[in-house]
Amino acid sequence: MLQSSTIKTVRIVEKILERLSGHHLLLYRKNSDGDTALHIAARLGLEDIVRVLIESAKGDFCLKRLTRKVNRESDSALHDAARNGHLGVVRLLIQEDRKLALLTNSAGESPLFLALERNYFDITRELLDSTEKCSLAGRRGMNALHLAVIYLHEGMS
Repeated sequence: MLQSSTIKTVRIVEKILERLSGHHLLLYRKNSDGDTALHIAARLGLEDIVRVLIESAKGDFCLKRLTRKVNRESDSALHDAARNGHLGVVRLLIQEDRKLALLTNSAGESPLFLALERNYFDITRELLDSTEKCSLAGRRGMNALHLAVIYLHEGMS
């Protein structure tokens, strides 16, 4: 069940989007860090707000235009959700746009690499199980397989 403050916040976001009445430019607008509202909601794990933003973009027929937007570090909203351990948001984003799992940021990191690196194994499994193709890329020439081997070795020590 949603808490009262969450319900109020979701309603505020819905009202702002209603006021845009067909001019959803704010939905796609970036702040000084290159983040859209979707990036921020994904980073904070605000699943209900992510859902509202996605539905608004669908109504605008520009869902992929929103979900595939990247910030100054070339992070998508999926990168932000995976990096911060927000499984529900990861599920929502992947359900709407499976190709997000193929994107890498400016450091060469995939959402899968970021999740695995931070021991978010539930997100790692979700990305591997719910996408046909998923980037394994990581930074400095490493990839998700490298991390899996390292974690396996550390677990055996």
